[in-house]
Amino acid sequence: MNTEFVLVSLDTSIELEEKLVDWLLEFNPSQPFNSYEINVHHTNHAELSLVEQVTGRQKKMRFQLCLIDDEYRRLLNRFRLDFGGSGIQLRVSHLMRQDTL
Repeated sequence: MNTEFVLVSLDTSIELEEKLVDWLLEFNPSQPFNSYEINVHHTNHAELSLVEQVTGRQKKMRFQLCLIDDEYRRLLNRFRLDFGGSGIQLRVSHLMRQDTL
């Protein structure tokens, strides 16, 4: 049996970490997810503090969860309502997993 999954990655500011943790736990309490700090490197200085400009990195949080396609569509619709305009970057990778029964 083949099941299609979607790997969702959400990159957000450190300040939104707790809000996003709470939101994801409420969205689907039985669905585990990962979070970890990342360094983002770019040259858009308008988005960087002076320290970030000097060090060449901006600290952010990345959240990752694996969902079936229907769950992803539900997450995306609700996410747009609750976090539209927040600057959170959402990336999606479509995966295929084969289960052996």
